[in-house]
Amino acid sequence: VAHESMHKSTQKATDDANKAGRQGESCRKFVILDEDWTEDGGQLTPAMKLKRNVVVKQEAEQIADLYAGEKKK
Repeated sequence: VAHESMHKSTQKATDDANKAGRQGESCRKFVILDEDWTEDGGQLTPAMKLKRNVVVKQEAEQIADLYAGEKKK
């Protein structure tokens, strides 16, 4: 239930942001993860910057699911 409520409010904010931007810059899909990204978890640097290579490895399945079925341009 909490996920559903969070998903709905995030979807509304995303829809509002998409209306304000260009179509090529819009967010079409998103996933709310169960865990936070932290320095201790290895996803963030001490300066709180995202370690993309770590996140891509850890969330490979989620990322693949987001792009599944999309047409290549």
